[in-house]
Amino acid sequence: MIEIREVKKKDLELLANIYSVIYLNVPAKEDMSYEDSFSYLEYFYKHQPDLFLCAIEDNIPVGAVMSILRPCANGLYLSDTEVFVIEDYRNKNLGLKLLSKQFEIADAKYNVNYSKTLCYKTDNNWYEKAGYSVQNDIVVLKCNIQKFLENNV
Repeated sequence: MIEIREVKKKDLELLANIYSVIYLNVPAKEDMSYEDSFSYLEYFYKHQPDLFLCAIEDNIPVGAVMSILRPCANGLYLSDTEVFVIEDYRNKNLGLKLLSKQFEIADAKYNVNYSKTLCYKTDNNWYEKAGYSVQNDIVVLKCNIQKFLENNV
């Protein structure tokens, strides 16, 4: 039976391994090593541990959801929401269960209005099925700081 609970410090190593393996299969031009994955997940763990949840089976993490609270004009919202589940547990509604539990906590504890996320185009179908909508008026921009400084300073 799968249990959904807050991530514990000891879970970070296994979750980082899962995250880095999943990241190998996305169309990113960036390398997300185990160390990078651990640092990334640790950030969420330190800044919003009550909204960093994992799915556990036989004492082993098989997926997680994480977000950061941010203020906006209409109150708080969940930012950078991300759901990841190992392949053997996909298509079993585990991602939706993780997201539902996180939303219940966020609504009850913080009266959160909505959640925003960024994802690769190959993943947006899952997020749309989960209730997210594509905002066509927003463009994600990325800037290489070193190149910027080389060209503009």
